[in-house]
Amino acid sequence: MNIRSITIQGFRTFKERQTFKFIDITSKTLSYVTGKNKVEENLEGNDVGKSSLFEALCFAFYGMTSTKLRAGDIGNWDSDKKCYVALDFENNGKYYTLLRRWNPNFLEVSVADSNDEMAMADVKKGITQQELEDIIGLGFSGFLYSVFISQFTSKFFDLEPSEKLKIFSDILNLDDWINRSEKAKEEVKLIKNDIDVCTNNRHTLEGKISVLSEKDFKDDIKDWDKNQKVKIKEIDTGVILLKKEITILNKSVSELKIEEKELKEELKLETIGYNKISDEFDKIKECVENFSRKIRDGEKDLSLLQKSIDKFEDVKDTCPYCFQDVSPTHLRDELRKLDKEANVIETKMKADQINKKNAFKKMNDLNLKLDKRDKVLNDLEDDIKSVVFELGDAVVKVSTKNARIRDFVKSKDTINSEDNPFVKLKEENDKRLSKVKDDLKSLEKEFSELERKSKLYEFWVKGFKDVRLFVVSQALQEFEICINNNLQKLGLSEWEVKLDIEKETRGGKSIKRGFEVKVVSPYNNKSVPFKCWGGGVSQRLRIAGTMGLIDLIRSRTGSDWNIEIWDEPTQWLSSNGVDQLLELLMERAILSEKKLFLIDHRKLNSFGGFYNIINIEKDIDGSKISIETG
Repeated sequence: MNIRSITIQGFRTFKERQTFKFIDITSKTLSYVTGKNKVEENLEGNDVGKSSLFEALCFAFYGMTSTKLRAGDIGNWDSDKKCYVALDFENNGKYYTLLRRWNPNFLEVSVADSNDEMAMADVKKGITQQELEDIIGLGFSGFLYSVFISQFTSKFFDLEPSEKLKIFSDILNLDDWINRSEKAKEEVKLIKNDIDVCTNNRHTLEGKISVLSEKDFKDDIKDWDKNQKVKIKEIDTGVILLKKEITILNKSVSELKIEEKELKEELKLETIGYNKISDEFDKIKECVENFSRKIRDGEKDLSLLQKSIDKFEDVKDTCPYCFQDVSPTHLRDELRKLDKEANVIETKMKADQINKKNAFKKMNDLNLKLDKRDKVLNDLEDDIKSVVFELGDAVVKVSTKNARIRDFVKSKDTINSEDNPFVKLKEENDKRLSKVKDDLKSLEKEFSELERKSKLYEFWVKGFKDVRLFVVSQALQEFEICINNNLQKLGLSEWEVKLDIEKETRGGKSIKRGFEVKVVSPYNNKSVPFKCWGGGVSQRLRIAGTMGLIDLIRSRTGSDWNIEIWDEPTQWLSSNGVDQLLELLMERAILSEKKLFLIDHRKLNSFGGFYNIINIEKDIDGSKISIETG
């Protein structure tokens, strides 16, 4: 992390806009930050904004100062200028401009691949605090214990054991191992539940396999095929019987057709004979009628003649027709003539009556013949009708039986085309059985995998705790080395700091939590808690602990900043202690290739190790920054 510049306005003692360019400060240097209060000269270098310059850095990154002041507490009380901090920094090859403002609250970041203001101008965007901390890679506590060592923040050694443990855990992310262990424990529970589910599912699948295995369907397939063959055999037998019946019926039809033909021929002949007799009967009947007419005519003529005869017999000398006188001879002649005509008529009538009688007799004989013929014809017609009925009935029966044969054939085709349903059931059962077996194999595989995972996670329930203890042990060892190396340079030769952190109790069921700092000096045989030491010794121990913590944070988190700010670290130190501290800070700046800033109200200008002196003067217009290069 490379801090390039910071611009502040309306922030605490800074009214007007001020920019401090870290890039102008050479690396591997120790810079002295001092000040002068021109508003209240009795305060000398106090309340001028020495710390505020770097508190603004803390505010820009985390939205609050080292003492957790924010919002209205950090705005300048005497100015109406907007309170904001703009920060330029480079991290992992990218260049950022961060702007944080109060009233209204506002957080914005611009990012680019190069330090080009035009390139960064179009990529401004709002950002959350978490997203910002993900970019800088360091939390608030880590910043205060590794970058800005504020005078107002309790030093690591001054914290209660539980607080030290929390800070130490946060910096090294030790709780992550506990969380991992708890997650592993939760995973074990979940996996155990999955194993129980798998066990139940396995029992279910085994039960299904048992049931499906019992459903063989072979007997059902055989019975169905046997029944189909029986049906086909019954159909074939029925068809044979029907065909036999049809053959008999066809023979009967043929015979009936012959009989019908013969009867029709006989009827035809009888009809011809009947018609001849009928014609003869009609002719004789006509003769009888003619004779009857002649007889009737003769009777009329005879009646007329008789009337004429009667007239002539009643007259003597007068003509009954013309009423003229006639002779008796003439009358007799006329009577004879009339008698003769009457005899002729009577003779004819007798002959016609005889002929009529004979014709009538013959007609009666013919009528008897016609009756006989008519009976024969009726009998023949009845026989023909009977034959036709039998023939129709036989034809219908043949048609019906042929239809039944067709139905039988169709049924047989249907039966032959039918698939054995039990074959399909067997196939489906076999498929289900195969699937269930495959499911069981998969379940067994899943079961084995779950057991493997369960053992693995069970191992890591304790394994993550062991890793955590290992990380703690290694970190403590490194922390102790860093602290003790700095102790020697701070004038505490043959002094040693020993660190002790949480330990797992017997049985591994719980962890004894706490972070103890104990000190071994040349003057005591046993280690003594840090809080027992006072004055300059405790301050040296604090500084050594802070430096050790900075180095530990850098090595463990990979967060390497180009600056360190030490705010008022000289308190409680003697002049010799101050000199030793300044020399150590100078050496630290060179070895770590950092820019170190020492904020102090003492007059340290005489120290020749300062490369820059940063003066902050406060007047009625607020605090202003100036730099003197050594």
